[in-house]
Amino acid sequence: MEAPSSHADAMPHMRQEQQEIDAAARSRRDRVRLEMEASIARRAQRQPGGAALLPTMTSLLAASGSGAASRLPQAAVGLESLGGFAARLEEAASGSSDAELRRVAVEVAGELRKLQISAGSSRTPLMAGASKSGPVPGGAPEEQEVLTSSKTLAGHQDVVRCITFVGSHWIVSGSDDKTLKVWDVDSGRCKSTLQGHTDDVCGLACIDATRVVSCSKDKSLRIWDLEQMRCLNCYTGHKRGVSGVALLDLESFVSSSLDRTLKVWRTNTAEAFATFEGHQDAVTCVAAIDTEFSASGSLDKTIRIWKVADSSCFRTLEGHSHHICSVSSIGERRIASASKDKTLRMWCVDSGSCLATVGHSKFVQCV
Repeated sequence: MEAPSSHADAMPHMRQEQQEIDAAARSRRDRVRLEMEASIARRAQRQPGGAALLPTMTSLLAASGSGAASRLPQAAVGLESLGGFAARLEEAASGSSDAELRRVAVEVAGELRKLQISAGSSRTPLMAGASKSGPVPGGAPEEQEVLTSSKTLAGHQDVVRCITFVGSHWIVSGSDDKTLKVWDVDSGRCKSTLQGHTDDVCGLACIDATRVVSCSKDKSLRIWDLEQMRCLNCYTGHKRGVSGVALLDLESFVSSSLDRTLKVWRTNTAEAFATFEGHQDAVTCVAAIDTEFSASGSLDKTIRIWKVADSSCFRTLEGHSHHICSVSSIGERRIASASKDKTLRMWCVDSGSCLATVGHSKFVQCV
């Protein structure tokens, strides 16, 4: 009869598995860094004056390649370096006169901050459900990576509907308790509670390092100053609840509503300057593809691509068999959609073709 394997015998195997996890994590960080660099380069080349800022931004990205952004952080200093890089990226972009490039920098900084938060919880001991040797009863499939939360932000009195990173230091959340809460990323503490909406807060979008725009079932949108913690402007015009909001550039944003329309607004005026009409049922979600196009999803089971310049419907995407719950731009003029038909689909904006379909066991709420 074989003697039971000792703990020491198992250690080399466990170390090998941990090394494989570390290598996979480094690969993911490298891929994200390269994708961000390529995105910045593409946008800079298209924007007037963007080329002047490109060396600064790409050098920062290159510097991060040997730092915390390209490897699994081993300690808090690694996470702080990643956050510091996000701050430097924003600072570098703030001196540009190119509004689109400044917006991209804010988005990239937010993505870096997401990496910082997730990296802090990614390096975990192998445990039930995380083993590569096979699934554990009650655990996750072997190809899944199990992540644990590094922080819990508690304080809302009802369901939390939306969240956005703002710069390198804040997270803003919106809830059915009719409030927004501003959280300090490092401490996890609530910095302020913003009140003004009179119904559920359904969506958030980051404008820049100090401002966010929110939308609500109360039919309004609001821009908030996170330095002064106050509402700068309230936008009304939709006839029913506002289901989503997306930033087009630093000066404009688009909203979706249950009144079957989308509206485009300027950040410096409370009047909508464009309305998109065409959906046959409530519009549930919206995403900005770039400064020229936006996408919307509806209870009518379709996705529409809109030309911002003339408020026309550029294309209608059909294929889902149930309500559209979420749409998202994934770059290179492609979008992803989530539906109650239990599928995710990826679409080419220019051709209107469905490039891929992925199934879930239940309906998909977000993408």
